[in-house]
Amino acid sequence: MSGVWQGWLIREDAAPEQVTVRPADSGLELTDGQGSTELWPYTELLQAGGRHAGEPLRFTRGGGQLQVADPLLLKAIHRQSRQGLRHLHPPGRGMRLLVLSLALILGGFVLLLLAAYFWALPALSDALAKRVPSVWEARLGQQVVASLAAKAPVCQDPQVNRAVSGIVQRLASTVPNNPYTFRVLVLRDPQVNALAAPGGYMVVYSGLLEKTRRPEELAGVLAHEMQHVLQQHSTKAILRQLSGTVLLSTVLGDLGGAQQQALEIATRLGDLRYSRQSETAADLGGLRMLQAAGIDPRGMPDFFGVLEKSESEREGRAPGFLSSHPETRERIRSLEASLDASAKGFTPLQNSPPWTTLRELCSLDRPRG
Repeated sequence: MSGVWQGWLIREDAAPEQVTVRPADSGLELTDGQGSTELWPYTELLQAGGRHAGEPLRFTRGGGQLQVADPLLLKAIHRQSRQGLRHLHPPGRGMRLLVLSLALILGGFVLLLLAAYFWALPALSDALAKRVPSVWEARLGQQVVASLAAKAPVCQDPQVNRAVSGIVQRLASTVPNNPYTFRVLVLRDPQVNALAAPGGYMVVYSGLLEKTRRPEELAGVLAHEMQHVLQQHSTKAILRQLSGTVLLSTVLGDLGGAQQQALEIATRLGDLRYSRQSETAADLGGLRMLQAAGIDPRGMPDFFGVLEKSESEREGRAPGFLSSHPETRERIRSLEASLDASAKGFTPLQNSPPWTTLRELCSLDRPRG
């Protein structure tokens, strides 16, 4: 035994009785004023109080209740007993358990929110993209084009537009049941970039055009961007930016409710980033499209290699077309490994005027035409 405590024993239909409490190996020994002792086994005790600081200890057993003001009795019980006694908690542990329970509940809620953000909402957005009418996507694409055209002049050179449109038409001819009408806007801007908007709209900056050494390299870029359109990567990216409420209303059929917010997001399309999985899908899909169109597919990895070695990347600033397309060297290796060595019969793209001349026609250094 390790000390004596004073307490009150309260029984049904009896006045409270002061008792002496001693913690023994198997239970509490309660001794009344007449010297009579009874044992309250620890295994039969139910703790009704004393879990919080300043609260008296209360134990119940059968129809009786024992109350002890000094909470140190609990520590003595745990020292004296050789049993686990997990049902008897020292002061303060109840609060810790409450805090722990609340923390677990809050953590579960946070995990639920994270799961919704990283899995449920993207999955919902991707499923919804398949239900979006192509007309709705086209309107988003028009908004993107209008926004970008307001920041840079459009190249009106007929030779450039004819050459670019010819490549796009040749690539598009390989897509059966194509729901989109592909349109390319060439902007007179030095940045090395290209992007795909929803609904078949694409933008190519003259800075990228000037980097190409032959039309097959531009075809590789266009095939990659067309795959983003066909696989709805930009549409899915925009839908993922919608608020949960708007997205839910869209699922329920109210496309108009999401249209305004989607249009606002579409104007920031250049800031959206595709996942690595989407980039790989666009690479490989574009490669197959080039092969199906009879265009030398090596233009795609060759152009990636040109950009990788560009002066801006050597200075640590990747060109815009690559800054959102990570792991360039790995992508080049993957593309080269996917080339069909047995494929032959590629038809060269037009070379009149010479490509070295045509690619400069939209440069900002030349007068607008």
